[in-house]
Amino acid sequence: MEVPSKTFDIVLFGTGYYPYVPYLQIVHPKSCILAPLTSYTITPSRIRVIHLQILYAHNPTFAFIGETTSFIPFLFADLASTWIAFAWSGTIPVLTAPEERLVYERRRLGRDVSLC
Repeated sequence: MEVPSKTFDIVLFGTGYYPYVPYLQIVHPKSCILAPLTSYTITPSRIRVIHLQILYAHNPTFAFIGETTSFIPFLFADLASTWIAFAWSGTIPVLTAPEERLVYERRRLGRDVSLC
């Protein structure tokens, strides 16, 4: 049964300790082809191209809570969800370009990060 996405407020994915969600696919920003967001080949193990370990750099309306840890305390989840609410409501600014949103990830990894 196909349901319009506007009927959902939140989608929750839980896969265990490894950030691998093969059923979650995105439109690749350069090739415009549907591609998996995660892969076992990404090192270090993470969901790539996320701003402040929360927002997907190419679409800041797509967010993750607890992506960086295998166990997430309620306090961290609460802080991350509050930050998302402030960002989406415009209370705090979000950088406008994907390249700007990836500066933190590049610094955290100590190397250049692909925009894809």
